[in-house]
Amino acid sequence: MCYNIQLLAARIKKSGKRKNKTEEELAQAMESIKKQWSGKPMFSLYGFDFPEIPIVTANRDIAVETAHWGLIPHWCKDPDKQHMIRHQTLNARVESLDEKPAFRGALDQGRCIIPVTGYYEFKHFGKRAIPHFLYPRDGETLWLAGLHDHTPDHQLLTCSIVTTRANAMAASIHNKAQSDGPRMPLILDVEDAEKWLMGTPESALAMARSIRTPEDHLLAHMVQPLRGDRSPGNTPQASEPYVYSDLVVQGNLFDES
Repeated sequence: MCYNIQLLAARIKKSGKRKNKTEEELAQAMESIKKQWSGKPMFSLYGFDFPEIPIVTANRDIAVETAHWGLIPHWCKDPDKQHMIRHQTLNARVESLDEKPAFRGALDQGRCIIPVTGYYEFKHFGKRAIPHFLYPRDGETLWLAGLHDHTPDHQLLTCSIVTTRANAMAASIHNKAQSDGPRMPLILDVEDAEKWLMGTPESALAMARSIRTPEDHLLAHMVQPLRGDRSPGNTPQASEPYVYSDLVVQGNLFDES
């Protein structure tokens, strides 16, 4: 599952430079993100902190908005239930978006794109879970399919990252998944991003369910603990390569048993 992400404004700006009309509009949105988030540390954001992140929407025109990660559906009025639901909606499975009450309204009118420069996942070595940073091979931005919704009082905009079945590369990292198998964020190319934002709910969902990220699209390496006393926190060191020497000494670096 995807509970930790990275957003770096400078790289997002670079990968937003495109050519044709729709892509130029997306590029302008990326430039807006850069200005809006300049100077804010976004090296490791933890979903259960419900951080504010930029999203690209297209309710009328393409626009950049700020949403809290962890979707609260517009029909949920009870504060305690809102708190419970957002713990369960950091991710939204593409296979069941049209079935889950929390996501049906957002699928209809709240599709968005969440630009990130990488995400974190845990790989299990025996009983240990070692964090890894996954990022695009070409150094560009990952455009993640997302959903957004307002709370009933319209005081809070919230969002969820859409996930799909992991390809073999991502599955090799997310190697201790739940019963339905390893997951990964749903990564869109620019053409698919337009369809996700602009299409009908039915066409956008059908397109999203057909996407399979190429095996060579992502790279990955181990990083320091994401939380706890040994964690570098939300700093540049969070995504830097790190070797767990005890795993190497024990000969367990590639042993997943």
